[in-house]
Amino acid sequence: MNRHNLHAVILAAGLSNRMGASKPLLTAGNRPLLGQLYSHITAAGAAPIHIVLNAGVFGLLTARWPRDFPLARAVLNDAPEKGQMHSLRLGLAQAQSAGADAVIVALVDHPFVRLATLRAIISHSASSFGSIIIPVYAGRNGHPYLIPRACFGNFLGAPADATARDILHHLAQTTIRIGTDDPGVAANIDTPSDFASCQPANHDTSPRPFNIVFL
Repeated sequence: MNRHNLHAVILAAGLSNRMGASKPLLTAGNRPLLGQLYSHITAAGAAPIHIVLNAGVFGLLTARWPRDFPLARAVLNDAPEKGQMHSLRLGLAQAQSAGADAVIVALVDHPFVRLATLRAIISHSASSFGSIIIPVYAGRNGHPYLIPRACFGNFLGAPADATARDILHHLAQTTIRIGTDDPGVAANIDTPSDFASCQPANHDTSPRPFNIVFL
């Protein structure tokens, strides 16, 4: 696969009700979670990155977007209450229109995945073209995962009530699961206690909104 045709979709449009603050803008190690995830994905070689955002977060980031996310394209989700699958369809549709041969699907809820893990996913996709690639930690499927273009239609055309898990289960015979020692693939950040327990030990474990400075 030509790496230039490997895109990524970051799902970051959720309302963060259980967290009590917008997850994409929370800081860890003095960087917003969305910025950390974006940097790792671009360093791994995927671009452009289609970042699905709700209107509130999109409005806060607009002024700094060209500087902080130069390889990203914003995808506005004006109905985040429809759930994660709606966001995935929006991002995947934009990536397909932009000519992606494969897409790495990452969640801002799983921001602490290692760069080495992303590179391993991409490496496996190069030798197993046409396969879905899912990282596995301690027996649990994790994020991000990679979807080849041949499977885009399964997600875009799925029933309205289908989840990504349902579709991945249906595509099990097209899936390669790769083991990893990276707990970040399974570390789901939904609440302040999740945030404190999942992030690297050298980070401040208090969830703090990113200080938005308009330049």
